[in-house]
Amino acid sequence: TWYVHTMKREEAMPEETLNLYMNLNEDKTFVTNTTCGQIKGAYALKGMRITFSKVIYNRNECGNATQLDEMVRLLTNVVNQYSFNGNMLFLKDDSGNNVFRVTR
Repeated sequence: TWYVHTMKREEAMPEETLNLYMNLNEDKTFVTNTTCGQIKGAYALKGMRITFSKVIYNRNECGNATQLDEMVRLLTNVVNQYSFNGNMLFLKDDSGNNVFRVTR
């Protein structure tokens, strides 16, 4: 289980606090628990590259649907690499900018 602390929509923008739990399962699926239910999908690793796909969630039950929409957009369209620093996991964009800051 990973704890997703923050999300950064663009490099020039400040980080947004998320405070969500994400499970990256051995069968290459992931589940993120939110106040609005679960975000589920698939992920793939190749070297230091990571991709997220087949993401589903129910945005209609949520007061912060725009933030969840942005999280899903960033996971599926922006994040494509990762790195570690101690117990921190950074999900990054093509330029190496941190998009999500996560700890174990």
